Amino acid sequence: MAGKPKVIIDWNVVDEYLRAHCDGAAIARLIGIHPNTLYNTAQDKFGCNFSEYAQQKRAEGVAMVENSLYKDALTKGGVDRLFWLKNKAAWQDKQDHNITGNLNLHFDKEDEKL
Repeated sequence: MAGKPKVIIDWNVVDEYLRAHCDGAAIARLIGIHPNTLYNTAQDKFGCNFSEYAQQKRAEGVAMVENSLYKDALTKGGVDRLFWLKNKAAWQDKQDHNITGNLNLHFDKEDEKL
């Protein structure tokens, strides 16, 4: 009696799904294997649990999009530049202004009627 055939996982495909922030169970379904097969194979192949591996690939995905957005912002300008600066350089649409000290407001009788 022969055992189950060895599953061959295309890690390039898995990596692309992970960079797109898909979860392991969904990826396993998409490539036609049981989630535990994916998790155990990742442990054997990469020496870390699947969550750690997935976190690395998701970070790569974010970095790739950031890099693409940055390049677009430099070459195309417009909204891309604003988006990048708001998210990476703490730019804001509206600045908060704090006023300290005592304020002495004087009203004329005419102003009090308003």
